[in-house]
Amino acid sequence: MLKKLSIRLNLEKRGITILTNLCPLCKKTQETAQHMFINCEVAQKVWDNCDRWIGISFVRQQTIVNHYQNFYIIRF
Repeated sequence: MLKKLSIRLNLEKRGITILTNLCPLCKKTQETAQHMFINCEVAQKVWDNCDRWIGISFVRQQTIVNHYQNFYIIRF
């Protein structure tokens, strides 16, 4: 949300030369925080496996902001 992650889009905006701004996992779309945490099908499989491993059921939100607002309300 603060655009501090070193994802490819942010690196590009900071003037760092990268070969491609595509997601390194799915290679289908530009790597943004929204894509990395919410939309990437490969990342979703990782999140789902983590959920199963720790034994929780979690509904994914449509945006990062909604996800963290929901997490904050549930946890705190």
